[in-house]
Amino acid sequence: MTQPDIPAPAHATATSPPKCRTLIVEHDPVSLRALAMVLRGAGHAPLTAATLIDAIAKLDLLMSGEPGPRCLLLDLTLPDGCGTAVHQAIRDRRLPIRTAVMTTAAESPLLRRAQSLGAVQFFQKPLEPGELLDWLDWRGSA
Repeated sequence: MTQPDIPAPAHATATSPPKCRTLIVEHDPVSLRALAMVLRGAGHAPLTAATLIDAIAKLDLLMSGEPGPRCLLLDLTLPDGCGTAVHQAIRDRRLPIRTAVMTTAAESPLLRRAQSLGAVQFFQKPLEPGELLDWLDWRGSA
């Protein structure tokens, strides 16, 4: 995934509060950094995880009372397991996190599983930054 050339909007300043704390779970380090950069540049507060274990640890922030993520961008292919396990952990903990799945597949059993767990949006890789930011701005304010 190439890093998009997106300038930070005028309303996103260092002193303004972040729009939405978002957990990005993506196994590819280049894509993970690029997505975090796009979100940060648009005034969001990204948390990142490249593995299932790290993603679940970030979810536990909410359980400890720390400000955790309100939105999740989830890759289904992780080096230590399936991304649907992250989504299952959200359901098991009854966390108020809205989930979008990032995938290269148009249809698969994993996508159907993610949908059955409550994923509300599906993005085809490579992601279009404008569509992603529109979804986050809409979901993060809900």
